[in-house]
Amino acid sequence: PQSQETLLFSKFAGPAAIFEYRDGKAEILRVNHKYIVEIGMNQTEKEFISSDPADMFDDKNRAIYESMLQRVMETGDAQYCSTWREIHSACCGEERLYIRSDVTLIGRSDNAYLFYATIRNLTDEQRAYERGMDNERRFMVASEQVNIYFWEYTIATKEMRPCFRCMRDLGLPSVLTNYPESAFEMGVFPPEVHDLYRSWHRQVAAGVPELEAILPLTAERIPFRVRYTTEFDRYGRPIRAYGSAALVKDAAARPAEMDRVSCAHTPNLDAVNCES
Repeated sequence: PQSQETLLFSKFAGPAAIFEYRDGKAEILRVNHKYIVEIGMNQTEKEFISSDPADMFDDKNRAIYESMLQRVMETGDAQYCSTWREIHSACCGEERLYIRSDVTLIGRSDNAYLFYATIRNLTDEQRAYERGMDNERRFMVASEQVNIYFWEYTIATKEMRPCFRCMRDLGLPSVLTNYPESAFEMGVFPPEVHDLYRSWHRQVAAGVPELEAILPLTAERIPFRVRYTTEFDRYGRPIRAYGSAALVKDAAARPAEMDRVSCAHTPNLDAVNCES
């Protein structure tokens, strides 16, 4: 208890546990306080240690976790996976949590393996992502009935995932990296709105919740109403933005108006002419 290793594990490591895996069964030997807080079910270390880890998983998620452990045992390299777990607490009842686990092999003896695992509770992020996917599927069906394109932009990686209509009509790949520069190179946006669109992505990364403007798209400069909505994680950090582009109904009657970009909720437009 007084060792330097115990001090590091208890005070300075992230949410962590040590467990043994023998003959297909796991036994939790120790968890630190940060592990208990990260799970967030007001359990004690004694409750974690006395519980059977297998009871947390359904068949599908148990198979994912055990497959990850098998890779660690075979390669000796650290591995990770994300799984849903059913957590039971005497005071808080039951909760389904989505947990990322990073696991390292720290010892072995005969058929017993000793693992060090750190975790991260991604439940809020995963549920938000699933809601986004459900909305995307519903929007996909609706967009096929009208002239609407939509896409998902991941802020950290600058990756854009377009809808089927975007890929079909504009010849886009399933993933655009280094977005929006890659879209400029493909001619999706004409040069006069490049600076404005770059500014949008800086604002999204800074946490602006909504952006909207009428922008010309493609070499033909067809006007679309383009809109961005930002998604945040549980700490309020922007993680994704969902974009859509709807054809302006009277587009054929107003090509001259596209000499000036009409926009809303877009401060600091980097010298792009803009009228609210």
